[in-house]
Amino acid sequence: PEGVEWSFVLDRSHGVTTELWQLQRGLLEVAIARMAAEDRFTVLACDTDCDVLEGGLREARNLQGVEAFLNAQILSGASDLSEMLHDGREALSKSR
Repeated sequence: PEGVEWSFVLDRSHGVTTELWQLQRGLLEVAIARMAAEDRFTVLACDTDCDVLEGGLREARNLQGVEAFLNAQILSGASDLSEMLHDGREALSKSR
């Protein structure tokens, strides 16, 4: 069966508290852990701009580099939800 391609977009804007950031990270970890073996994913951290996890789409449960990517994020900047969603979709398109 063909897997699902996931683009996880986390909000890193200045309005996000440390607790909310940790909650987003926890939800991401659970979502990745529950992916089917044939699924693939990428992660974005966004405010008005987005940083994309390097390496394109990853196989399910491949968390290599994800923690370092998230640890490097600075919670600041404004939110731009429409741009976040656009960039998330674009990240999937570029990886095909």
